[in-house]
Amino acid sequence: MFHIAHFRIVCFTTRGASGKTLAPFIWSVVLTKQETKRQAVEMAKMPPLLKMIEQKSSTMTYQHQRIGAFLKRHHLKAAFLTVAEVAKEAGVSPATVVRFSTALGYKGFSELQKELQALAVNASGTKGGRTEFLSVKPDDAGEGSILQKMTTKVANAVGEFAAQIDAEPFDKAVKILFDAKKIAVAGHKASLGVAAHAAYVLSKVHANVRHLSGTDEFTSFADIEDMGPDDALLAFAVIHYPNTTLKLIRLLKSKGVKVVLVADFLAFPEAQLADAVLIANLDFHGFLDLMEPFLIYADALAYGVFSMDEEKAKRRLKAFNAFNEADRAFLHVCRFAD
Repeated sequence: MFHIAHFRIVCFTTRGASGKTLAPFIWSVVLTKQETKRQAVEMAKMPPLLKMIEQKSSTMTYQHQRIGAFLKRHHLKAAFLTVAEVAKEAGVSPATVVRFSTALGYKGFSELQKELQALAVNASGTKGGRTEFLSVKPDDAGEGSILQKMTTKVANAVGEFAAQIDAEPFDKAVKILFDAKKIAVAGHKASLGVAAHAAYVLSKVHANVRHLSGTDEFTSFADIEDMGPDDALLAFAVIHYPNTTLKLIRLLKSKGVKVVLVADFLAFPEAQLADAVLIANLDFHGFLDLMEPFLIYADALAYGVFSMDEEKAKRRLKAFNAFNEADRAFLHVCRFAD
């Protein structure tokens, strides 16, 4: 008889035959009770550098938190990037990366990077298949119940997001979506729920919105084949960057479709294909991805499209009401009104 005891999330970065780094994927391991002791030892092997970054994160500036989060999630990749490349993917300046390194007690980024490179070698012995570890259990600092701690964590994440809003890329993204004849929305794994919600709220104010699952569904041809330069893709991609999302970005961009990307970091090549990029920190509570800032983006983009032409959007909302009433979709009838 098996008893589920503990699990860990292990991320592998592999290289294909061409030598190019392939996107990471997640392997969840379910252990039996007999393996619990060994697993507890393995869980304690979080590298000291990553532990230090995690422990100091709450006292860091926002820019330093961005770098710390990038290194925690992409430390094996960062081990072989230049300071300029780390800065670009983390969304900060090279000088900020150097200041972050000295704030941790290093003479500069090169000294910090030597420790990251040691992690990369120790993870696998090569630069090929490599293993990264993510914390599973949240920091239990503070008082209150699980629900109270979770609420505080989410509120802090939303507060940090609100303090770093950049209107210019947001306005550009809204215009792309408003001008599009057709909008496709994609997001997978952690982003799946956000993408589905974004498609739903956008469909209230835009006449042609489709939620894409991928390229291997029976509806894929009909959903993708007729898209072109007059259309837009709204793609959500965070943390390990699911291959299905990245494939859709490449495919639709090759057809001339404009891409609005919502991501935590620009840590994947497809990010360079985007016409507009919206960035938000992805915080964690143990193994949970706190997606609330990305839900805010989804709702704000829909409201932005509404605001571009309110009369047109109101006609769409009226049609939304009529459809649901005819379908008896809801127990209670509720109509949008001025």
